[in-house]
Amino acid sequence: MPFKRPGDLDDTLIRIGGFGRWQRVQWVIASVSLVFFWASNFFFVIASYSNIDMNCDLYCKPNNSFSSGVEPGSCQEDHTYMKFTTVNEWNLICDDSWLRSIVQAAFFVGQAIGLFLSYTIGEFIGPRKLLCLSSVVFVVCTCVSPYSVFYWIFVALRLGVGVTTGVAFGSIYTIAFDTSASRFIPVLCCSLILARILAHYLLIGFAYVTQSWNLVNLIISAPVFVLAALNIWLMPESPRWYLAKKKTTDAERILSKIARCNGYKPEHISILVLGIEANVNDIKCSILDVFSDSGDLFKRILTLSLANIFHAIAYYVLSFSPAFYHKLAGWTLYWNLGLCGLLELVAMLAAAAISFFNVPRRCPTLTAAVAAGMLCMLGSAVCDSALATMVLMFSSKLLITISDVLLQVMTAEAFPRKMSTGAFLVILSLAHLGAVAAPYLVISLEQDAMIPMLICGVFAVCASFAIFMAPETIRKDDDSTTSHKPYPVDLEMTDAGQPLIVQVQFSTAKPVYV
Repeated sequence: MPFKRPGDLDDTLIRIGGFGRWQRVQWVIASVSLVFFWASNFFFVIASYSNIDMNCDLYCKPNNSFSSGVEPGSCQEDHTYMKFTTVNEWNLICDDSWLRSIVQAAFFVGQAIGLFLSYTIGEFIGPRKLLCLSSVVFVVCTCVSPYSVFYWIFVALRLGVGVTTGVAFGSIYTIAFDTSASRFIPVLCCSLILARILAHYLLIGFAYVTQSWNLVNLIISAPVFVLAALNIWLMPESPRWYLAKKKTTDAERILSKIARCNGYKPEHISILVLGIEANVNDIKCSILDVFSDSGDLFKRILTLSLANIFHAIAYYVLSFSPAFYHKLAGWTLYWNLGLCGLLELVAMLAAAAISFFNVPRRCPTLTAAVAAGMLCMLGSAVCDSALATMVLMFSSKLLITISDVLLQVMTAEAFPRKMSTGAFLVILSLAHLGAVAAPYLVISLEQDAMIPMLICGVFAVCASFAIFMAPETIRKDDDSTTSHKPYPVDLEMTDAGQPLIVQVQFSTAKPVYV
């Protein structure tokens, strides 16, 4: 059978293993690298936890100043769970209580900026270099922030941590996606969610042992130095980026390494790369290409952006609420956080089971979002019963997390490969801008779960409507690229035992054998 020229990078990756041993090892490295970045995502529940009796409102001064909002000694501190938080560090109580939400709001804004920069700047200098740079800046910001003299300096540093976290996630996702076949997107999304779950439990463990937000912050930053060195040593640059920059030799080196590790002979990788270069438009895509299409692609961007924005608000409200409403039912802080992480794991496994089957994504995604919204609204109606409210809150958390994982898979699969990474990161960036409202809802209404649950339910239902309007996606199994045996079995050999060389003519879609 004659050699079939690969149509794009995806075809080449399938020919050299698709999701072989090399991809599995790299995805483990990617997930471990993200753990400590993800820990910063939930650092808010530790840093902004109120260990001061809020009944001190009776003793607040009429003109509440930022530095000293109450009379000295008028507040009763509770050190049961956390001895030191930003609340008693900067007296964030009474009229200044809402300022606790600024920490996480700044982090979300930074993440939105970082996700956008990870694609735009990454296309110029390469995602691997950008990942190493973001790791260094992340360590600097997290190490300096505990020693902030003023609260607003701490907020500015949290903004920097958010930017580096967004850049790191975007860079790692880009490299992992560009070295794996498109049909394994569900595996990639679920592995990155697993990193979020591990980060959740690490954060709980650090907080339980230290009971200090300063120490937790320093512990989170320390391993990133080691992970940055591992990334420089083990994680390759994106072969798509090399090809887009016409660095063919470097791309061949990466693809040969992948083929060799997956058990395929890499001698004729140059033939495959020659086929990819013939379709150079399939590997080049600017950020403007994502928005330039006025037809179906624009509709996908619009509907999936709205779905992710509404969904992010509901998800983060339900993720933060167990830490701030645990006293309603008399449950402990760490029990609530641990149960929240367990629900994330169960939801990830359920979403993974759905994603790995060749079934439509939209129906289970919107069903889980609608169910979560209905339970949230029911929880707001029965808020007189603290136990019922907590049970409904955790049930909603399980369903919204299932919907969250499926929505990420759906978003990544909704676009052609050449613009999939850019569209995915831009949509996630917009979603984190929407998530800025979540910490304010939780903090400002800390004493009453009814209104946050109601608002959360409304946003979950709105997300389900946007998902309904979004296009259907399905796991990408392209018969045109998977029907033949993996490379290099397909190569037709000459009498001398050498493969036929394919001369690609750019004026025709068919290869010519010489």
